[in-house]
Amino acid sequence: MRAPEERSAVDRRVVVERASRVVPRAQARPFVGRAFALPRVPGQAGMKGTMKPISVWVPGNPVTLTAPARVADPWKRAVSAAVRAQWTGGFLDDACAVLLDFSLTPGRYPTTAVYNLLKATVDGLSHVIFKPSPSGQPGPWSREDFWITQLVARKRMADKRPGVAIELRPPGADLTQYPEPPVIEAFIRGSPPLWPGDEAGQRKVEAWRTRSKAVLIPAVPPPSQTRLALAFRFQIEPERVNSSDLDNFCVPAAQAVVQALFGDLSRGPSVQEIAAEKVATSADNCGVAVQVRYI
Repeated sequence: MRAPEERSAVDRRVVVERASRVVPRAQARPFVGRAFALPRVPGQAGMKGTMKPISVWVPGNPVTLTAPARVADPWKRAVSAAVRAQWTGGFLDDACAVLLDFSLTPGRYPTTAVYNLLKATVDGLSHVIFKPSPSGQPGPWSREDFWITQLVARKRMADKRPGVAIELRPPGADLTQYPEPPVIEAFIRGSPPLWPGDEAGQRKVEAWRTRSKAVLIPAVPPPSQTRLALAFRFQIEPERVNSSDLDNFCVPAAQAVVQALFGDLSRGPSVQEIAAEKVATSADNCGVAVQVRYI
C-alpha cells in the first residue's frame, strides 16, 4: 500500500473484480509468520527491536471490551500471571509487537468480534511489561503500552479449551502475509480517533465512520458469511505515537470497516483477523491505510 504522498488524487481503490471472490480456507497460511505488507512512511526510522521474545498461553475465556471490572479484572490478572512467569526483564521502553491468538468456545466464536477482545488482554500483558502511565486515567491497568507499535490478533474456535496464545517480540516486516491481494485497499485521510471515553470522543468516532464509509463502501457487497482479515497502518502525529495505544485505535477503525461493508455493526464477528501498526508522520499525511481481505 502506498503512502499518501505516493498516491494519486483518488484515495479510494476498490478491486471490483475480486469483490465476490472468497479464498478457500485451505489456502490460508498459518497465522504466525505472515508478513505485514504495509511499507513505512518515507523518512521514518526503523524500530530497534532489542527485546527478548516470549510466548505464553493463558487458559480461560478472554473477556470483551465492555466487560465490567468484576469480570475483566480476573482475566487481566490471569494474563499478568502468565506473562510474569516468562518475562525476566525490567520494564520495556522500546517498540515491540504483540500477537494474540484467541481460542473461543463454539458458543462465543460466532458472536464475538476479535477487536473487542484486544483491550483486556493487552492490559494484562502491559501490567507486567510496561511502566505505569503518568497520563490518562489512574489505576492498576494504566501502563505505557503505547510502546506496542505492531499488533496482530486472530480468533479461532477452540479445539479443546478456550484461552489466548500471546507472543511478545520485536517489531518486524514478517508478521502477517497473505497469499491473496486485498479486495479493498484505501487510504482514509485525517487523524484517526481512539476508542471513546466520553461524548466528545464518540462524536469523533461517528465522524470517522462517515468518512470511512465514503471511501470504503464496495461496488459489490461482500458475500454472505464472509470472514474478514483487516490490515491497518495508522499514520499519526508524533506526539500521539508516544501517548496513544494501538489497540484503542484498532476498535474504531475496525468498526468503521464493518459499518461501511455491511451497514451496521452486527457483523463485527465476521472480522477474523486484524493486523495493525502505527507510525509517526507529518500532520498533512495523517490517516489510516486500510486493506480488506476475504478469508
